Amino acid sequence: LSSSSKLEIIDRDVIEEGPQMEQDKSPYRQTAVMSGEAQPLADNKITVLFSAPLVFKDATETLRPFAKLDFEMERELLWQCLKEASRDIELSFDSATHDRLLATISKRCSCLHYSGHGNEHYLPFEDGKGGPNWFEVEDIKKLIGAGHGGVPFRFVFVSACYSGLAGETFATAGVPHVVCCRQEFELKDAAALAFTRQFYLALAVGHTVKESFELGCKAVRATPNLRDAEQEMEKFILLPKDGNHDVPIFDARPIHQWPRSIHGSASLRGTTRHGRSRANVAGNARFGELSVRNMIQDDPSPSPPQFFLGREVDMYIVLNLVLVKRLVSVIGDVGMGRSSLVCALCHYINERKTTMNHIKNIY
Repeated sequence: LSSSSKLEIIDRDVIEEGPQMEQDKSPYRQTAVMSGEAQPLADNKITVLFSAPLVFKDATETLRPFAKLDFEMERELLWQCLKEASRDIELSFDSATHDRLLATISKRCSCLHYSGHGNEHYLPFEDGKGGPNWFEVEDIKKLIGAGHGGVPFRFVFVSACYSGLAGETFATAGVPHVVCCRQEFELKDAAALAFTRQFYLALAVGHTVKESFELGCKAVRATPNLRDAEQEMEKFILLPKDGNHDVPIFDARPIHQWPRSIHGSASLRGTTRHGRSRANVAGNARFGELSVRNMIQDDPSPSPPQFFLGREVDMYIVLNLVLVKRLVSVIGDVGMGRSSLVCALCHYINERKTTMNHIKNIY
């Protein structure tokens, strides 16, 4: 792990435009052209914030691991939804920290999707060092409360158990459409994935929020081998309860292929472990399919270890040493998992390039 105070991120993709289309008169649609480049419309963006702290401290100040969440599956699911919808919608992923939430608010992204652990009183964010930032819901209300520019989000999806209070907070802060789980319930993974898949597919192709929510609930009810599917379906709620949800969120034109390919035919080289192409853009390795503005760099080598569980406390300890020291040696007997630990930690750091930005390269 090489530390440096400098990190360069290219956050602008030159994308190839399709045939000229008739100007849209929708009040939500705006055309933005800068320096000859086609820019994604401000109201057709989804920002996904993932929160996965490694550990927390209990009442005795002992480090306890968080249960591992399958963000990779949810990320792949959202990707496939938009790929199937084939609409001109930008999708970006980032780690859920206080700073990145503020950045998302500043960019006035139309749709915010939060995914993380559930808590009855807090919305757990990351502290940038592998631990949790227990974000009180009232703090969220203060951050996103309508200012001079109004509420920054038109829609918020809180993908977490016991998220009713957080959902209510977003709604009372002025967000017109919020999807969350009832406060007293824990969601089953199969139900959450089924709902998310159908909901976002319907929303992306132009259905209203209400229609998309109803289709998501039907998908939960129809999920094979899901016990108590009817009860799982009723755990999802759409807020505010008296709001007008018969409106679409996206006004995105159909495109031939999502995401749009990068202009200038930068040479494709290799694939990710999911088979997606990579491209070399301005000397920096970037995903070749990036109208999806992923803040995560190319996957570091080697591949993450399979079935790597139960080492969160060790990862947290090593991570906090790496963040303050120039050299950290991980030693131990042969076969105890030193390489797996370091490899898993490298991937964890790599997925947080916007918050651990003083770590420049991973070799």
